[in-house]
Amino acid sequence: LNLSKDVTLNLGSSIIAGNNNNGNGINISGDNKNITIQATTGGVQMDNQRCIAVSAKDSNIVVDGGNYSLEGTTNAYFMEDRSGGSNTVTIQNATYNGERGVQFSNSDDNNILIKDTILNCTGYSTIFIGGNNNVCTLENVTVNGSQIFATNSSHVGADGYSVINIKSGTYNCKLNTSDNCIISVSGGSFKYDPAEYLADGYKATKDTTTGMWVVTAE
Repeated sequence: LNLSKDVTLNLGSSIIAGNNNNGNGINISGDNKNITIQATTGGVQMDNQRCIAVSAKDSNIVVDGGNYSLEGTTNAYFMEDRSGGSNTVTIQNATYNGERGVQFSNSDDNNILIKDTILNCTGYSTIFIGGNNNVCTLENVTVNGSQIFATNSSHVGADGYSVINIKSGTYNCKLNTSDNCIISVSGGSFKYDPAEYLADGYKATKDTTTGMWVVTAE
């Protein structure tokens, strides 16, 4: 399904399903568009590739609610950017089960907000933010997966490296950065000690009951 105009797609309980190994459940394209995907119990279930592919530019994209899943085990994503850039992307109230989660590294200057969402991933990364000046903020997100990664892959020029801001949620995963990239933690509970990624004025204390590291203001 290709969404390339100003549109709200309300799936409700309906499911977009496919078994094309080279296909996307939903492809978002076009310039300067306002595109919203809504669902309650519905969503996208694919055998491989991507639930949602983003090839838009200068657009406002919202995914609100729904269940998303992928059976594939090689480069299979909840959402991945393919081209375009300079988009504002919000993912909220969604649940995803699959190999990789959200990846933005093929386009630049995107601002991604993920909130009130559950991401259960079995592959290389749950959140992978690369490219130039891509910023991702996580609020009340539950992550069960391998890692959240801010990387300078595909970086060219000097207009800003990738940044991930973690404000709240539960993170059963590792945090990882490459040179000049930033993960800034100002809240949340973590399976692994997030000390090296803490924002100024914050501390991490281990809860002896749960074994999780809890981040609070100093």
